[in-house]
Amino acid sequence: MSTSSQKPTITHYFALGFGADVYNNHWAGSDAQINIDNVKTLSSTCHKKYEPGLSAAPLIENGVAYYTTFGGLLVALDYKSCKEHWTLNITELILKVTGNSDDILSTGGALASRSTPVADGDVLYFDTLAKALVVASPTVYNHRFFFGVSTTESGYPANDPNYKLSHRGSMKALELRHGRLALVWTTHMILPGANFSGASVWGSQPSIDPIRKQVFIGTGQLFSLPDEIVECQNANKNLRIQTEHLSNEPCLPRNVYQTSILALDIDAGEINWYRTLGALDAWNSACIPGLQGSDPNSPPGRNCPKNVGNYIDFGMAPTFVLGSENTPGKKAIVVAGQKNGNLYAFSAQTGTVLWGINAAPGGIEGGLSWGVAIDKDTVYYTAINSNRVRFTLFPRNKAISNAAFGRGKSERWATKWQTAAPRNMTSAVTPVVVNDVVLTGATGTWVEARCTARDLGLSSL
Repeated sequence: MSTSSQKPTITHYFALGFGADVYNNHWAGSDAQINIDNVKTLSSTCHKKYEPGLSAAPLIENGVAYYTTFGGLLVALDYKSCKEHWTLNITELILKVTGNSDDILSTGGALASRSTPVADGDVLYFDTLAKALVVASPTVYNHRFFFGVSTTESGYPANDPNYKLSHRGSMKALELRHGRLALVWTTHMILPGANFSGASVWGSQPSIDPIRKQVFIGTGQLFSLPDEIVECQNANKNLRIQTEHLSNEPCLPRNVYQTSILALDIDAGEINWYRTLGALDAWNSACIPGLQGSDPNSPPGRNCPKNVGNYIDFGMAPTFVLGSENTPGKKAIVVAGQKNGNLYAFSAQTGTVLWGINAAPGGIEGGLSWGVAIDKDTVYYTAINSNRVRFTLFPRNKAISNAAFGRGKSERWATKWQTAAPRNMTSAVTPVVVNDVVLTGATGTWVEARCTARDLGLSSL
């Protein structure tokens, strides 16, 4: 890869966030100084510990790291001097604004933030877990804020078999008017009148297509199904069109956007196109084997859908890539992965699948989740493999059962390499590409005295 290549210039206003820019590509700017020659000299210059840990990737701007913690803090840290400029207690702020009432915890989460902050001018914006669960980091484009709404509701049936599932995912756009954030539009992933729950919008950061004025998102699985849909499933389950997925899901209404990639109009929130990947997918925590009994072979809980899905939602927002000689047919594309480990490239204009591959074994936590990194011609991903499935790396022909990192071409997919996370470790870290190096991370047992650049997941492209 040439280190002199330049990223395309976005002519519209945008603010930095989780995905580096509104393309959500985790590709460092052309002024980045890290490369394969100096990456081995990197050393730790600052170490801060927060209990029970950080809740999202930091925003880095002008020598300051802005980050949130599960303990309810927002911190501004000078990472060179390792001194905090300031700390905001998000928990106290929420209670001050909303009062100490029971309804502020609609999702059962902590009074904290789980998203990367975004800076718009001299103002810092961040999402919280109060009232509605917002895990996806916001995207700012032309002074408008885009974010998805999720929930922890799918976990409730594991503890309460009588819990009534009601959450419906949505996508929202806000803008600042007279010093206050005002709602511009809301697009529901389950439209009124459809007796379903689920289809959350979570993971990563919505990406923007500035040419066609679109915002791209991914959605999760359904939590529950109405009786008439279960009857339809039972009537069709033995038909070849269903068992081999020869057409779109025959039992799913057109106004329920589960396990899908969508392109929404930036100005109005209208759905320009959507693609649902996989069969009707209904799952919640009551479906976990043995969770509601001491016997691991005990039947699913009462709230588990009668026809259990594969839990293969999109836990990452798509990455937008401008059309070039390095994209299929020189078309603009969006790239996204699923929890089943499938990775796709879609036409940004029509949503047509231009290529698709299985990049990793699937798992409840992924497969593929959170995000990928893409430079001018290559996609980099983390194979989370949360179920610890044994698979063989390419081209080393080595069998592993932990996380791995991979690289492939974006024009016409061809896997270039896969490498295992060190010391049998796990990883759900989104990679970042910097010149001719891709940086990522891992978690688990660690022997710090023997740590090397290779152990950190730093690899030459």
